[in-house]
Amino acid sequence: MRRPTIMRAMRSLPFHAVAWVCLVALATLTVVTPARASIVEAMSLTELTQTADVIVVARVEGQRARYDAQGRIVTDVSLRIEESLFGRLAVGEQTTVLRLGGAVGDLGLRVEGEAIYVTGESIVLFGRWVTTPSGEVLRPIGMAQGVLPIDVRGGVEVVTPGGVGLELVTRDGEGRLSP
Repeated sequence: MRRPTIMRAMRSLPFHAVAWVCLVALATLTVVTPARASIVEAMSLTELTQTADVIVVARVEGQRARYDAQGRIVTDVSLRIEESLFGRLAVGEQTTVLRLGGAVGDLGLRVEGEAIYVTGESIVLFGRWVTTPSGEVLRPIGMAQGVLPIDVRGGVEVVTPGGVGLELVTRDGEGRLSP
């Protein structure tokens, strides 16, 4: 007895059933693979500096996830300014950085390329002021590129590059993007 092939079996089905199977297969293929990075144009230290409203060394004091006015999950990251390098924030002042994503109850949202903040850590922040329905907050420039964690190695503070979760690209002479 000869085994039926998939094509022979599909020929015996009505057209709408075959179309439905193909549609489900296509939907499955397009949904299965999660994003592993956000593609963002690479920024030099000069570009970060020139586009910043604020450049500070700050300590992360806390984080609170919530739904914003558009129904997205966002996290308010509370920072205490340790050193003000540029902009209107003073040493000792507290400010808020808005991070896309977070977890509210059992529901979480992760946005690849958004900076990861660790409560208690110190960072260098290159930020821009953004007005939201909740008030004025900072957003890092270039997503995670604008947040540089400060590590202590052998008793020395070392600023490490930001950009976790980002696929950085540059433009060539004709404007095409390349890794």
